Amino acid sequence: MECEMCGSGASLRKAYVEGTLLRVCDRCSNLGKVVEDLPAVPQRKPVAELKESVIDPDFASIVRDARKSAGMTVEELSGRVSVGVSVLHRIENGMRPTDDVARRLEKALHIKILGFVSGTQQKTSGQAPPLTLGDVAEVKIRKK
Repeated sequence: MECEMCGSGASLRKAYVEGTLLRVCDRCSNLGKVVEDLPAVPQRKPVAELKESVIDPDFASIVRDARKSAGMTVEELSGRVSVGVSVLHRIENGMRPTDDVARRLEKALHIKILGFVSGTQQKTSGQAPPLTLGDVAEVKIRKK
């Protein structure tokens, strides 16, 4: 945790500073009245990063066409992949399925919709640099 006044990561104490109870470091605790020392907080393990897989942008028509070519109704496919009929209707109309549902659809219909790479993208052995605001923002220059 960080000091609520200066942001340092030193050991914290509870103190009243100008009538407000704050968690502050030793240096900032001199600015108010110390109430009690806080026990050291153990370091947390980093939270696993959520990764969203890339899905073919044309997944809705791929699923619909594969289902029709297999001669299945939406109800039959629903039973095979253990997903509600209404969910399959929404997927066929463009709602992105979860990765789990997409894998089940791939297996049932023998299609590939996850792991899509467009022709303009290239797989590289290294990681791609992270996106910045400048990569996605459209800047409009104001004329004086």
